[in-house]
Amino acid sequence: MNKYGLRFNAEFLTPLISLLRPEAAYAAIRHTGRLGKGLNGPSFRFPDSTSDDAVEALVDLLNLQRRDAEEVIRRFHLIETRVLLEHLWLARRKLDYLPEIISMEDISFLDSMLRDRGPMLLLTAHSAYYFLIPWALQTLGSKIAFMMSDPRAAGADDHMLTGIDSFLELSRRIPVIFTNEGNTVRKSVELLKQGYSLLMVIDLPGHRGKGERITLLGKEFWLPSGCRWIAEEAQVPAASVFSRVQGIADPYRLSFPALPTEAGAIDLQKWAAGLEEVIRSSPESWLGWFYAKGMM
Repeated sequence: MNKYGLRFNAEFLTPLISLLRPEAAYAAIRHTGRLGKGLNGPSFRFPDSTSDDAVEALVDLLNLQRRDAEEVIRRFHLIETRVLLEHLWLARRKLDYLPEIISMEDISFLDSMLRDRGPMLLLTAHSAYYFLIPWALQTLGSKIAFMMSDPRAAGADDHMLTGIDSFLELSRRIPVIFTNEGNTVRKSVELLKQGYSLLMVIDLPGHRGKGERITLLGKEFWLPSGCRWIAEEAQVPAASVFSRVQGIADPYRLSFPALPTEAGAIDLQKWAAGLEEVIRSSPESWLGWFYAKGMM
């Protein structure tokens, strides 16, 4: 329990998911959100990062009043509770639920783009909710690979521990490159040359003063530069793709603000402009509020 209200956890949600279909579970989440105080779902944690840090980042970067910023974080935690449900469904191979979780129309557009343009980098952010993109693509037969840190080795909190089974199930279906195992550029280039497209999450904390400098929300941010090395080495194009929340219980939608570039060319400022559009239209979609200071 904290100032945002009740904390749901896997002990509560496991029996819930065994009884309810997604639409019923989401309706329960919406009802809880109307109770006034809301709830604090199991959120990602970074060193020295709290909900108060995220509220301060919203106040600073979006010029929100504090109470409005606190409401964004309250909605974010509601969505995190939904994400925990989705991890449980995917770990149990309940893929028939995917159309109720993410827009398959948007996924089909992305699948067609990959088939038409050949292997490419797909650059995304920690927005709601990126891990569903490779899950949905592989159901359509896309040659997709995914780069992520291994949650088993990351000192994961409750949320990531809940997600381990779904991430491991995904790694049995498609190639997954775990960043903490090293040689990520070489492994990425090999997969791209085998015809796979690679989804990368590049809004990572801890890159202050190094890597690629971009402007986001009127501030200077730093991104890791590995995606540029991979694109140049493999001579593949790159495209931006972001997922966003439409409503607490609605399927996530995708946006494609920057379609494929020329082979080997990446414009990270255009990527940042696409992320900013997502953030301004749906600030509760972005996990980055919890670590934005570490990117500046």
